[in-house]
Amino acid sequence: MIFIGDIHGYFTYYLDLVKNITHTPTVQVGDFGLGFRAWDEPTKIDGDHWFIRGNHDDPAVCKKHPNYLGDYGYRKEWDMFFVGGADSIDKRMRVEGVSWWRDEELSYTTLDKVVLPMYEAIKPRVMVTHTCPMKLRFNVLPIWVNDRGEGPSVTERALQVMFDIHQPDIWIFGHWHKHLDVRKNGTRFICLNALQTFEFDTENYL
Repeated sequence: MIFIGDIHGYFTYYLDLVKNITHTPTVQVGDFGLGFRAWDEPTKIDGDHWFIRGNHDDPAVCKKHPNYLGDYGYRKEWDMFFVGGADSIDKRMRVEGVSWWRDEELSYTTLDKVVLPMYEAIKPRVMVTHTCPMKLRFNVLPIWVNDRGEGPSVTERALQVMFDIHQPDIWIFGHWHKHLDVRKNGTRFICLNALQTFEFDTENYL
């Protein structure tokens, strides 16, 4: 499989990239850029190419796109669980409904009552999210706070609970615009920089 970092509306770059990938599925890890009025929205992408959403995607537009994996879920053929969404630390600089969406994150209730129990029951080998678990953010990534002066978002807190319950073999995410490859409690965490790709063999990738 090939994973692709944030593209932020660079659709021409993305389409040029995936049109030459025919040997394996691809998953873009959010901040695809769908819904920003200044950007064109691509139609169906031919091939086995998918994306989840980040905080720089309009959730309603994503749900209508044929290549959208969904807000959360599991793909059995890849043994891959995914969770989209994240908190925008710069939301006060953005315009609601144009460059920021109130439902950019899943609700606490959905994460706690639906997503977490599903993850615990499945215990996937591969986890794909837009942001990362809370402790990885604090221990490895810069300690940023959002515009309200708060710490980790509801998504990051929920992802931490999920990681505490089950440690997948590999966890791939974006959002932070930097490259990172570290191990925590037996899990290999890969943070993809913007436009970065990462390919691994699903049988021998550790």
